[in-house]
Amino acid sequence: MSYSTLVTVKKKIDLRTLIQLLDDEVRGEDIVDLNDTSDLCVVRFQDAADAAQAEIDPYLVGRYTLPFASTPKRIIDLSDELTIYNIHKRRPPLSEDQKDIYKAAIKSLMEISKGNADLGIAAEPQNLSNEITTNKTANDKIFNTDMWNKF
Repeated sequence: MSYSTLVTVKKKIDLRTLIQLLDDEVRGEDIVDLNDTSDLCVVRFQDAADAAQAEIDPYLVGRYTLPFASTPKRIIDLSDELTIYNIHKRRPPLSEDQKDIYKAAIKSLMEISKGNADLGIAAEPQNLSNEITTNKTANDKIFNTDMWNKF
């Protein structure tokens, strides 16, 4: 499940604009059903939201355990910005404002990844530890103590 939903994105972009950007068939606002998961506009929205999540997760995976038990609001906001960017990207050219919003979102993700920005949840690295594991033993040495004493 993506971080962004139609409910959260509709709060940040005009509904008419959203439908126009997603409605490739030019069916019109009254025909598009955003509550129907099989509607092509909803499918396109979900693709954009999934792409946003795929872009966000690599920044978070080294610092937090994914998926989140409860997704932080900051991640939802960043995902919404990236989802809107992905939707706008379908209809070039992109405005400078859209490009700036995208760059700012990526910069925020980098800061979160480095630990310079806090999400308000405990950082729990996924499958990381401070241990080094090896499969070598003392018997695997070519130059063991007996070999060195021969010289």
